[in-house]
Amino acid sequence: MEQRPLRKQTLVEQAIERMEQLIQSESWPLGSRIPPEPELVQAFGVSRNSIREALKSLIHVGVLEARQGDGTYVCSKSSLNALLFHQLKKADERETAEVRFCLEREIARLAAERRTESDIEEMRKWLRLSGEAHRMGDDSAHVQHDYRFHLALATATHNRLLVSLYESIAGAVQQSVCASVMRSETRSAEMTLIHEQLIDAIEEQDVNEAELLVRRSLQLAYR
Repeated sequence: MEQRPLRKQTLVEQAIERMEQLIQSESWPLGSRIPPEPELVQAFGVSRNSIREALKSLIHVGVLEARQGDGTYVCSKSSLNALLFHQLKKADERETAEVRFCLEREIARLAAERRTESDIEEMRKWLRLSGEAHRMGDDSAHVQHDYRFHLALATATHNRLLVSLYESIAGAVQQSVCASVMRSETRSAEMTLIHEQLIDAIEEQDVNEAELLVRRSLQLAYR
């Protein structure tokens, strides 16, 4: 076997890795504004040029977004997520629905097989909060809580890669929820009922019913 020495990381690469860790751990949550450059220089113990190069690299791959006069924001948890998100933004509604169905059907199936009691509690919590926000007319909170409900479903698969893939389509999920809220109050009530039934099916480990309910929810979302 060919032996090659390990490559030493540059300060820029170390800064990139540290920033990615902060994003992955949600110390820098999605949508949040990261600290300004002077604070990063002090926190990371590297030069301003190193910080700038690290930021440029993460902006280039779509993990961060620089907003003129406002700061730099976290817009994805990884370069893979950023790539998939941008591809979904360019896709038409049919393509997005098909991708979501393939992914969410498998999520529902695995969640039904592997869920724990704490997984079920987490799903019910976010669905309840989503419903409460909707009744109060807080559409922004409703959409965010609905996304956390879907993320709790993905987490119940106990497959980290599936969770990461689902996070990458968060934008498409939130767009469809927003559209559903705007289209009809009746449709939102129908979706809540389907989600309640989906949790019940997963709790009862009824794989076939869980898959059927995912199909119904997506048919309703894109109707």
